[in-house]
Amino acid sequence: MIKAMRKVQIIGPKGFLDECIRALHSVAVVHIETPPAEYPVESILQKLPLEKEKLAEKERLERAARMLNNLVQLLKAPQSYTRPKILGSEMNGFLADIATVDERVRALHAGRHELEEELSRINRYEKLLRGFTPIVSRLSGLKNFEITGLTIEKSKEEIVK
Repeated sequence: MIKAMRKVQIIGPKGFLDECIRALHSVAVVHIETPPAEYPVESILQKLPLEKEKLAEKERLERAARMLNNLVQLLKAPQSYTRPKILGSEMNGFLADIATVDERVRALHAGRHELEEELSRINRYEKLLRGFTPIVSRLSGLKNFEITGLTIEKSKEEIVK
């Protein structure tokens, strides 16, 4: 349902700005959005410069978000997944673990890639090994012999003759 909106002005110390916005969002009494393009922002809003600590926090969270997005791509997130809500106080604990998890997932992903390549190589030789199986079974008494195989393209088979 669409309701008529009114412009509100909130006055208070900048230190409480984030907490105020979270409180307003939690009780769902205001909708904060960027003004439309036809309104010059300078006439409506006064842009607050980010404090150094807030800027550092923003950069840290953006790095963590990129790392998490990369992890989701590597892990292929399940289709039925609901993101848990995390409080700001819990965030630091989670952020400390991201680097460790990222390193471990990348190592596992690299190991998986190596195993997939090895499986691919084994599958290529399977046909050749199946061809030698009858010969090897007939040589069961000759365990001290070394067998060497040679594969030649069909177009060059006259070399062997």
